[in-house]
Amino acid sequence: MTVAGVDLGGSKIAGVLLDESGTVRGELWQEHRIQGPDQAVELIGEVVGELMAREPAAARVAGEPAAARVAREPAGGRVARGQAAPGNAAAGSRRDLRSVGLAVAGWLSRDRQDVRSAVNLGITATPLARLVQARLNCPVIVENDGNAAAYAEFTRGAGQQARVLMLITLGTGVGGGIVSSGTLVQGSHGLAGELGHIPVERSGPGCICGGRGCLELYASGAAVTAQARMRAGQPEGAALLALAAGQPGQITSRQVVQAARGGDACAAGILATAGRAIGQAVAQVMPVVDPDLVVLTGSLATSAGDLILAPARQELARQHALRTVLDPVPIMLSQTGPGAAALGAAELARRHPAARALALARPQLPR
Repeated sequence: MTVAGVDLGGSKIAGVLLDESGTVRGELWQEHRIQGPDQAVELIGEVVGELMAREPAAARVAGEPAAARVAREPAGGRVARGQAAPGNAAAGSRRDLRSVGLAVAGWLSRDRQDVRSAVNLGITATPLARLVQARLNCPVIVENDGNAAAYAEFTRGAGQQARVLMLITLGTGVGGGIVSSGTLVQGSHGLAGELGHIPVERSGPGCICGGRGCLELYASGAAVTAQARMRAGQPEGAALLALAAGQPGQITSRQVVQAARGGDACAAGILATAGRAIGQAVAQVMPVVDPDLVVLTGSLATSAGDLILAPARQELARQHALRTVLDPVPIMLSQTGPGAAALGAAELARRHPAARALALARPQLPR
C-alpha cells in the first residue's frame, strides 16, 4: 500500500507518492489559480488520482535510490481536468492508497481538522480534512505547509542530526515550522512556527495578520515582486523593466533573481533586504527556541541561494542575542528540494498511527 502527500500552496500544488518503506514512487507539480474550498478539494482529488495513475510506471523504476528521487525537482506534469478517475481509483485499486497527508498554506485549527484562514486560497472556516477524506475515501492528515516542510527536512534532509530544527519557507508568503526532539511544535492554538509574522519593522506596513512590519512583508516572493515592480519605474530599475518587456506589472521574483545574478545592483539590493529581514527574525527567535539549525526552503530561497543567505547570516551575526554563550545558529538551504512540504505531509501520513488504524478499519472497496 502507498501514501500520498499533497502540498496546496498559494499558487502551486505538488504531490508525492511513497510506498510503505518510504521510497518515492511518483512526483508531480503544477501551478494553479483555484479559489475556494470546492475547487481546492477537486484539485487535490485530481492530483492524487494522477499520482495513483502513474504508480505502475513508477514501480518499474523503484530500484532508483530514494535520495536521488527526493533531491531532484518534481516533474512539471500537468493534471488534465476530467481525466483523473474519481477518488483514488485511478489506474490502481482504491485499496492501494492507505492515507493522504495534506499540507496547506494557511492557519489551521488545533486539531488540524479545519482551515481557519488561507487567504491566498480563498478558504476560511472550512472542515477541509473531512471534505478531502470524503472525496478520496481514505484517512487524511492535514498540517500547515511550513510544519510539513520542517518535518521533511528533519526526517530526510539537513535536519536529520538536529535536536531543534527551525525552518523558514520563502514562497508566495513566508511560513515556518519547528521540530524539537523529533516532534513538531504546534503550540496551544496550533499556530507555533508562524515565523512570517515576526515583526522586523514595527513602523512598517500593515499585514494580513493584523500586525505591522512582519517578515512576510519583506522576504516573501510577493514582497520581492512588489518591491521590484515599484522600483522598475525608477532609473535603477531599468534592468528589471527590460526583463519584463517594459511592463512593470509583469515582473516576477524569478526575474529579480535573474537580474541579480546578472549583476544588477537594484535586484541584488531587493534580495539583500529580504535576507537581512530573515537574519533579524532569526535573531529574535534564538533566545526563545534555541535552534541548532535554521533551514531556508521554498521557491524564492532555492532560486536566490546566497543572494539571500549571505545577508541573512551577516545580519544574524550582527544582531544575535546571548553572544557571550552562543554562536550564531547556522543558516543553510533545504536539502529536500521544492517538494519538501508534500514529502513531509506524506511522511506524516505514513508514520501517523491514527491514519494507519483508520486505514485498517475502513471498509474495503472492490477493485
